[in-house]
Amino acid sequence: MRLRLASFGIALVLGTHGLGAQSVVIKNATPALVTDHLKGRLLPEGFKLESGNNKGVLFTFDRGLVAQQGSPTVPFAHITLEVHFRVKQKSEGLSIAANEEAVGERGRPLEFRNPVDSQRDKLKRLLDSVRADIEAGKPPADTTAKPDSSKI
Repeated sequence: MRLRLASFGIALVLGTHGLGAQSVVIKNATPALVTDHLKGRLLPEGFKLESGNNKGVLFTFDRGLVAQQGSPTVPFAHITLEVHFRVKQKSEGLSIAANEEAVGERGRPLEFRNPVDSQRDKLKRLLDSVRADIEAGKPPADTTAKPDSSKI
């Protein structure tokens, strides 16, 4: 019986190892350049740049009050999406790894965190497009431009 439990534990660890971060390696990139490209894509979508430095960047998106299924004691929770980008210099280029978490009651005593694995493909596409633009020499999108009010 113990052998089965140990095998199950090993399979569980190995099986979930790949569920974490998405990553790419970008040649000739700097953390500041990657951050500028990410801002150009995420700020127009409603994300806010929470923090950033040479080791990583954090973007947040306030989802507001969200119904909590299966929780009779807490029917609603204030949810914030956090998208973490970790940066590490490697010999072949700058490695960028991304993961997303849904954070309930952020900064409060009852804070809880859950990984958001449903968006893994979107994170991978985002990182791939940032890599393609940087390696092609495209400048980051202008995040200071005002929206065109004639289209509203």
